[in-house]
Amino acid sequence: MRKYNYLFFSTYVVDLTESQIEELKAEFDSMIRLDVIHDVTFEEFFSTVPDNEIISMRCLRCKHRLELSFSVYKPFIENKEIAFPIDYCPKCRMMQFVPNDVYNKLFRK
Repeated sequence: MRKYNYLFFSTYVVDLTESQIEELKAEFDSMIRLDVIHDVTFEEFFSTVPDNEIISMRCLRCKHRLELSFSVYKPFIENKEIAFPIDYCPKCRMMQFVPNDVYNKLFRK
């Protein structure tokens, strides 16, 4: 498992399952048939698929935990628009959902 360290938090990458790879192959075949892409091998197509990068999030209010895809937050982090992700907690619906690393630093765990 690969791990990426950002300034205030870390993420990790999980390998795609066989069924996910099969879905990508089916999508690739469909795009070839529909002439959406041409002169591209599956390996080249597969290399454009973003990593399955995961972030552990936790609510500052209700302490709810969840593992989420980092793909939604990554562009904002890379563009330095935000220092770390913050989102609405799916349980209590408060804008208190932060990376677990940030939660631990705030609560000194």
